[in-house]
Amino acid sequence: MVQVLGETAANFIIELTVFKTLKKDETRISFGGDAKIFADALQGILGAGSVPIERAIVEQLCSKLGVKFEEKTGYTFSKYIRESKERFEEKS
Repeated sequence: MVQVLGETAANFIIELTVFKTLKKDETRISFGGDAKIFADALQGILGAGSVPIERAIVEQLCSKLGVKFEEKTGYTFSKYIRESKERFEEKS
């Protein structure tokens, strides 16, 4: 199980890294459920220390997508990722 979580988290990081290098018109990345698995794995490793890392990732993603980051009460990392992607797709 740990091996599977590690591979999924690694895939998410790779997708995010690749996404950061794409040109604006080449934004065809699927985050799917990997965001939740990544967040769970990160929290398992860092505990509460995962929160600022998750926020930094979401802020970078929003910046790359050209959408404004809006902090919302009760939002999870995966919800931010999904909403950022949806807002980008609506904008395009």
